[in-house]
Amino acid sequence: MPNKSERAKFVKDTVNKVIPRILNSNIVAKAAIAKTELLHYPHNVGNKSSTKSSKRGKAKEPMEDEIDSQAATLEIHKEIPATALEAPRIEVIQSDTFDAAQNILSSIPPKSRVAILNMASPLRPGGGFLKGATAQEEALCGRSTLYAAIVSDETFYRLPSLSAIYSPDILVFRSADGVELPKSEHFFVDVITAAAVRKPDLVSGSTVEGQVQLRYEDGDREEMTLKVRALFHFAREKCVTHLVLGAWGCGAYGNPPQEVARIFKTVLLGDRRRKGVWEGSGLVSVVFAIHDRGPNLRAFENEFGRLETGVEEDSGAERSQES
Repeated sequence: MPNKSERAKFVKDTVNKVIPRILNSNIVAKAAIAKTELLHYPHNVGNKSSTKSSKRGKAKEPMEDEIDSQAATLEIHKEIPATALEAPRIEVIQSDTFDAAQNILSSIPPKSRVAILNMASPLRPGGGFLKGATAQEEALCGRSTLYAAIVSDETFYRLPSLSAIYSPDILVFRSADGVELPKSEHFFVDVITAAAVRKPDLVSGSTVEGQVQLRYEDGDREEMTLKVRALFHFAREKCVTHLVLGAWGCGAYGNPPQEVARIFKTVLLGDRRRKGVWEGSGLVSVVFAIHDRGPNLRAFENEFGRLETGVEEDSGAERSQES
């Protein structure tokens, strides 16, 4: 396995040679870079741009955004199957993010839109990508044209708390093991680049199977909940029908996986106090793709494993078992 220095050299070649070559030879991938934009959640009080960056012109007011969001939802409902008006199918799988997206793309109607979550650094485009780091964001940047998109406008960073970079038609040109794919196997997917809460304040909770479960202090839980709501808002705004997520912030950022899984479930499906964001969203499926079998995957399996998804097991990914 290459060391960090060797990986950094490989990344340099990717950024300076491989990606420019691909962009120059693929008109869709090149055009997509210019379409990348910074989106803002309307709840983000005090941010003068309520939905879009100045790169795309004058920002809209919150009410205009809500009208546009409703119009987009009505429009997409004309084009996608009636099943999208029902609760989305939910899966928890052990898989690479791009591989999960590719599996979805191989079996959905042409007018569907697939987006993945880039679990990003809010400070540096690509996180530690240029230094040869190997977390999820770095892996995505090493396999696709994503890095070129998120560095295309210097105003994207520092990424505001309740904002995200939306990059349509990111071209994936490498496999999970770093091998360049033949052109016939290239594929496009939209990417939502957003950052989780960093290093939240945690307190000890209940004990499960001999392990003390950490939980958020109230303020950090509220912030993470808003981030998750913002994420689904952006997916709805862009008429996403199939969404690939993950154990957001449960690595180096130190978010407790069982709490993050519970927040995703509550926001998506609702509870006694508030309806789920899936209603009227056009979402057909939501996949939580988690690379390694460990505490993060188990936490999401425990939270979502009781749901009936009605989805057959994909051959390219290991389906979670009910807990």
